[in-house]
Amino acid sequence: MFLAHESRMWVIALTVGLVASGCLAADPDDAMGGDETSTTTQDVNWLQTWSWGTPGNAGPDLDLGSDADRTCVLTGIHGSLKAYPGANGTPYSTARAGVYQRNGHWWVETRAGNGPGVSAQGICIAYVNNRVAIGVAQANQSSNFHPSVPVTANRQCFLTSVYAVGWGWAAYLEDWPFGPPGVAIQPEGSNWVFRSWLNSNSTGQNAGGANAVCVDVTPGALLVWDAEAGTATLTSKLFDHGAGWACGLNGLFGVFMNDWNHPGAEVSVDNAGDWWVTLAARNEVLSRCVL
Repeated sequence: MFLAHESRMWVIALTVGLVASGCLAADPDDAMGGDETSTTTQDVNWLQTWSWGTPGNAGPDLDLGSDADRTCVLTGIHGSLKAYPGANGTPYSTARAGVYQRNGHWWVETRAGNGPGVSAQGICIAYVNNRVAIGVAQANQSSNFHPSVPVTANRQCFLTSVYAVGWGWAAYLEDWPFGPPGVAIQPEGSNWVFRSWLNSNSTGQNAGGANAVCVDVTPGALLVWDAEAGTATLTSKLFDHGAGWACGLNGLFGVFMNDWNHPGAEVSVDNAGDWWVTLAARNEVLSRCVL
């Protein structure tokens, strides 16, 4: 059974691009525009999906409900993470999109920096056991320190937020094969390792980073996806009949400098239960889907 709720305050709707060029890879290693938002609930492993953002720098945060029965993670980012000065002498700003925990609830926060606006898309899953938060910053790159948590039998890790200070997500990298800046938390040997590849600020100030959450999920099927767009927007189906699946991002790569109503980077489920990926040109996501 599907239930929908709509709000018409401070929220931006998103448009999706048409199918273009790109590539999609799956690793089933454990497998068998109006001002509105909506949250959808169903009686399976995920509880709600959401999209939230503000066209300005300071809008209200969205209350997603109690953190006692759910863990909320990112499924996408749209818009701009521009946070560098618009004129000489102007200090760096901070652009941010994602979820955080406060007073026993999950909340969605978006801050536009000095760009045109940013929005976050996400999903809340019905898992809370052994939950641990972890963060990574661009400053970790120079110290060669990469935050990590141990791999355990049931642990899965997902991104919860990304942020930019100054130039972190504003331009392509010349010294890393993927091209765009990004972050990812993935299993490496006996640990989940959180890495960032972001642009540096000339001031030496930390240029941004990301947060993630790791939580135990019920042992079962797992699908691992790596989707990357070519020189145009990519829209592609990940898999059919996925109403019981919950997918979240564990990696995000891209230059996020567009208006909020342009394609960004997102995985999403439609009303038929089919999962899709939509990516702006040269964006990439890593996604893990669990039952």
